[in-house]
Amino acid sequence: MKNSFRTRYRRRKHVSKKACRILLVLAVAALICILAFTLKGSFYALLVLSAAIIHEAGHILTAKLFGVKRVKSAAGLFSMSLKYDFSKSPYYVESAVGFAGPFFNIAACCICAAFGGCRSLTGVFFVFSNAALALFNLMPISPLDGFGIVGAVLSEIAPPDPVIRVSRVISSLFSFAFFVLTVYIQLKVGANLSLMLLSAFLLLNCFREKY
Repeated sequence: MKNSFRTRYRRRKHVSKKACRILLVLAVAALICILAFTLKGSFYALLVLSAAIIHEAGHILTAKLFGVKRVKSAAGLFSMSLKYDFSKSPYYVESAVGFAGPFFNIAACCICAAFGGCRSLTGVFFVFSNAALALFNLMPISPLDGFGIVGAVLSEIAPPDPVIRVSRVISSLFSFAFFVLTVYIQLKVGANLSLMLLSAFLLLNCFREKY
């Protein structure tokens, strides 16, 4: 029976997550503070939440379309984690489910723009939230969607162990580059602390994984 890339990969991960969770909570808390005080209200936070719901809806609907069962759901502070059983599905299904979330965000941007939503600040922020969430999740960094997509695509042409090693290298390089970029932005602009903390969480997540 086939094991999905994510299933094989998770079996090799170190179980310690305390430091990563602390950084993630700090990043989300900083983001909420920025939305509440810089943007003068919680309405914009709801737009961010709507983008996240659209994203997860893409995963859920596509999984149902291909008959993939959800085996675990976990909700956190403005976040949601869904786990699926891809053991009986071909790798292209795993890629499709992973790509569906960002695709739904991009589709929401296009629909909003097509109906003149960008004429208002609310519409612009909605488009920006969806576009940012889509691009962020397409990065091939564990545990983002892009990481699973790359792993599933490589699994079509290579054995499991080399795929895991190559995916780890790609994830580490991208997470380090993302962290350096966010530090540079923080030093130049000084208003993106949440983004820097989030990049630190992703980088620490790469280092804590055991192979």
